[in-house]
Amino acid sequence: MALSTYCTGCLLRKQLDALDKNPAPEALKKEFLRRMLQLFADAAPTDNAPALLYRVEALHRELLGPLPGFEAQKKLYNEVMLQQVPHMQSRIDSAADPVNAALQLALAGNYIDFGAAGNVEKETLQQLLDDAFAQVIDDGEYIAFCRDADKAKTLVYLTDNCGEIVADKLLIQQLRKRWLQLSVTVITRGGNAVNDATVRDAYAIGMEKAAPVVSSGVAMAGTDIRLVCDEARTLLQSADLVLAKGQGNFETMNEGELPVYFAFLCKCPWFTRRFGLELYKPVFVRRERLQLREI
Repeated sequence: MALSTYCTGCLLRKQLDALDKNPAPEALKKEFLRRMLQLFADAAPTDNAPALLYRVEALHRELLGPLPGFEAQKKLYNEVMLQQVPHMQSRIDSAADPVNAALQLALAGNYIDFGAAGNVEKETLQQLLDDAFAQVIDDGEYIAFCRDADKAKTLVYLTDNCGEIVADKLLIQQLRKRWLQLSVTVITRGGNAVNDATVRDAYAIGMEKAAPVVSSGVAMAGTDIRLVCDEARTLLQSADLVLAKGQGNFETMNEGELPVYFAFLCKCPWFTRRFGLELYKPVFVRRERLQLREI
């Protein structure tokens, strides 16, 4: 999704706030600001927010050193969601359609986003998980996904945030249980990008027991097929189906040509406007049938 004025302003505000708190010498901070603003000015019309952020973060590492880490938040919300597993699994097992139930829970888990949301509240997460089955997923899209899965032999699952990946694992288990012919591979971020999951984070919750886990090879909060490593690119280009979690994956993939279904919660005003949905409402749609409101 092309970079909007809203997304540009949001990225800039967050960078300025972080810069104000950075203890680096003022001269370095001024140089970072100057070059960062040039990156914003040079952004192409087809650029998206994750791509611009990727370049800004590279500049940060060059001038100011490592980015602030989210290791504590990643570990915390993996643990929070792991504690939910017995209850979530019980709800899935008792559902008339376990795949649909697992998808609803995996969508609710997409709330755990310190990038788009800025802040994550345990109470809100719990409410979203409790109300997951009451949220509406487009029946036509879900039926179409099931039909596509009936014919597919390979599916690539693109993860998003830590914590969320616990629910992703439960969904992947249900996908493999229902479609025995389906080979599923998980692709995580290739390095630290806000609280997004890496291979290490995925292994920490036992994702490898559900499906093989591969790195994208790039520390971007999205999936740009031009930048990912050769292994990830080959997997994506040869996949019969791709299931992409999160707004970042949507922003970097919605104008491509892969057979991808997007699954995420609308977590910011720009997404609620473009999709015509309320905050934290789910989106599940195949790329070719995507319809965005003009703003």
